[in-house]
Amino acid sequence: MPASSDFNRPEQIKLLMFDIDGTLLFSGGAGKLAMERCLMRFVSELQIVDIPVHGRTDKAIIADLLNAHSLSATDQIIADFYEAYLVELDRTIHECQPRLLPGVRELLSSLVEHVGVEMGILTGNGRVATEIKLNYFGLLNFFKFGGYGESTDDRRQVARNALQDAQRTLQLSPPECSPWVIGDTVHDVACARAINAKVIAVGTGKVCHDELRQSRPDVFLKDLSCISSFLSAIECAT
Repeated sequence: MPASSDFNRPEQIKLLMFDIDGTLLFSGGAGKLAMERCLMRFVSELQIVDIPVHGRTDKAIIADLLNAHSLSATDQIIADFYEAYLVELDRTIHECQPRLLPGVRELLSSLVEHVGVEMGILTGNGRVATEIKLNYFGLLNFFKFGGYGESTDDRRQVARNALQDAQRTLQLSPPECSPWVIGDTVHDVACARAINAKVIAVGTGKVCHDELRQSRPDVFLKDLSCISSFLSAIECAT
């Protein structure tokens, strides 16, 4: 016989998968500074390079950074660089005055009490980098599952990993899941489509609002400060 709590569980659980940088918080350049400090262990002088970072994975960014400085971006070197990066990030996060974006803490606190909703992370950050950033603000315990970017340069694979982790952690079958991605870049929209998820695009990052709308998210919000708008979005979408 099913447990009594099973009778009250909705037919589908909304899996809300949040991006971090530009969606939940600004790190104040802590990640960039940490990578620059790591790179100085490999080279005598930093090159001025324009490497895209928004919506990409840590592995992809590190590989591009190494290649731009004529360094071999093997999996082992990337892994070694990433370990050094985590040590530096744990320092720089306290130096760079990071901040939460509008409404984030209030929204997460509200969603914890919302029946039929579970929250996780879907980010290009690696798992430990994610923990460092979220722990700085005391947010880590809001999230039960996640997909991370230290081992792949494919954001779509990060999305698949997040969904699989949610199903495994929460013991849900695919028909019981209604996945949502909340992010601030067109990459968040694209990776959501790879797992047939709906998307809330948030205009708090560095992407032009028109460009973000043109990527055709299911919902566009200027920020996460209006809890009622967010809840209406996830409840009304079909």
